[in-house]
Amino acid sequence: MSIESQEAGFSPEIREGNILHVSVESQPGLALATRVLKERKNELPSDLDQEALYHAALSFEHPEYSHAIREFLANDKQISDPAARESDVHALLERARQDLTPEEEKKIAGVAEGAEAWWQENLEDVRERTHAINSYFRVQPRQTLLISPSDKDFDSKRGSGFDLGETWVVRVPQDMRVLEHEYMHSFMNNIADRTTEQLTAEQKQKIIEQASPRLIIGEGYGEDPALLLTEELIRTYTDAKMRDRHLTPERFEMSVAALDQEEFERLANTTSTGEQLAELRIGSLKDFKKRAKEFYERFEQNKLEETLLTIYHKYDQARTRDASLSFEHFLGQTLPEHL
Repeated sequence: MSIESQEAGFSPEIREGNILHVSVESQPGLALATRVLKERKNELPSDLDQEALYHAALSFEHPEYSHAIREFLANDKQISDPAARESDVHALLERARQDLTPEEEKKIAGVAEGAEAWWQENLEDVRERTHAINSYFRVQPRQTLLISPSDKDFDSKRGSGFDLGETWVVRVPQDMRVLEHEYMHSFMNNIADRTTEQLTAEQKQKIIEQASPRLIIGEGYGEDPALLLTEELIRTYTDAKMRDRHLTPERFEMSVAALDQEEFERLANTTSTGEQLAELRIGSLKDFKKRAKEFYERFEQNKLEETLLTIYHKYDQARTRDASLSFEHFLGQTLPEHL
């Protein structure tokens, strides 16, 4: 999704207080959009994908979001009549709402109320985490971060972010790591876009070659270097750097060694891992344990994460000498050297 761009290399001062306002509010339109995808997907207009649907759903009970939503539909989705498409979505959401039984409405409201209460109790933690992120990367935040808890039917491990200009909406489960990830998209999308624009064709290809096959194929990110760079910059920071979840060969081999037969069979029956095991002609747990290193090097090794983790460590060292250094400026200088 696009974010209003700044000049390349611009290193803005951090706004006093970082995010001016953090709030929590369930978005009924998003919950209804999930039901539409499950029960009325065939009624969606052909030019409306899932991302466009969720964006249009945001203004279902919030007409003040319509201007930003229509701009997104027009500019990012090339929809010729965004107002009409927004209206189509709202009509579809209303039909989905009318399909709900009183018991379903009550249950959904209860889940939303509980999720909102959890985030309200943890707002100070949210403020501290986003403050630390803003300070580390030297970025100027939006005026408002709006947290919309995931509804019960939404994938509890995933989140999503929505650009409404000075408001950034995150739809997240009760998981601070997911919140950090989706919040970071509010500025990292543009940092990665601007950085990638400065690279040569060969360097962009190196990003694709270094990226994890699991990200490109397994998670469907494809071979867009800016998109891959965005996602890996965020994951490397939140997972590898801050939580020490960098998957080394030794850690992977230990995890495989700990598998039992039931766990192996479950992995073998999943689409992506099953196909990978078949490609290497690994048909037993014993063979998998013996060839774990080979499997890691073929499918699990994430060279782009290793590259970015090195850059983050160098950035840490550089910040001790220059506290005003912005990450975007440092990334633009150092990334080409590692590609």
